Amino acid sequence: MIKLLIFILSAGILFSTSYCSKNDDSNKIDENKEKKLIDDHSDYLKKIKIKKITRNNIKNLRDDLAVLDKAVMISKNNPEIYKDRGFIKYMLGDYEGAILDYNKALGLNPDFTDAWLKRGQAKIKLKDYSGATDDFNSVLRLDPDNAEAFHGRGYAKYKLQKYNEAVADLTFAIDLRHGYIIAYFNRGLAKDESGDFQGAFDDYSKVIELDPGDYSAYLHRGRVREKFKEFDEAIADYTKALNLKPEEAKIYYDRGKVKLSINKKEEACIDFKKAELLGWKTGDTQNVCH
Repeated sequence: MIKLLIFILSAGILFSTSYCSKNDDSNKIDENKEKKLIDDHSDYLKKIKIKKITRNNIKNLRDDLAVLDKAVMISKNNPEIYKDRGFIKYMLGDYEGAILDYNKALGLNPDFTDAWLKRGQAKIKLKDYSGATDDFNSVLRLDPDNAEAFHGRGYAKYKLQKYNEAVADLTFAIDLRHGYIIAYFNRGLAKDESGDFQGAFDDYSKVIELDPGDYSAYLHRGRVREKFKEFDEAIADYTKALNLKPEEAKIYYDRGKVKLSINKKEEACIDFKKAELLGWKTGDTQNVCH
């Protein structure tokens, strides 16, 4: 794809410069500089899939977007370019813009598996779970062993409250990809909602085994332990979550409720006050703490 993109851009540059006036050097494109921009873009695009958006790399993404905008002008019939630009827009939070680019890519190549997959992921962000399900179905028709598509469809079904179907899809995703952390976590959510608390507990525990720094897994496992009336263990999980995410007001509130339920009123009040200090509004401080 990189070689093809460079070739297309180089060809477009040569075509455009052939019509320039010999005396109009200001309109000529520096081919070496253009090629370097594309090389930089391609290298960055490979890396960005495993990065989180920060202030430091927002500029890199916008630079990539500018390069791809130019690429689209030169080669309007290359679905890869539209897909890549859609991905950059997705990473920048422009989900509607990303979908428009994925639509372009799919119009040019209806069998473009990655464009179907990424459009489904963008629809998830826009809470179009039915539309996302349709896109993931298209992926699975083209690639029946696509773990990401099973995960995406499973999550969409979870949001549509189709919990048993969600668990089935997420289980396929886990079977296809060893150590698929987010699939274990989302399967835990679906099991939790379906009433399979032990199954949820096991999935959250698996997430913690694979990634001990995932505060959400401790938080949700703590809530399951509350349902099991394992209050000391629940407090321990909430405390671990707070060690990893000390500014999360709701966790203080949740831990305070458990402490109150086992008559640790003073400790509960400390947690309730901390939750309110961090912005969590609750009447427990006034009702319980004097």
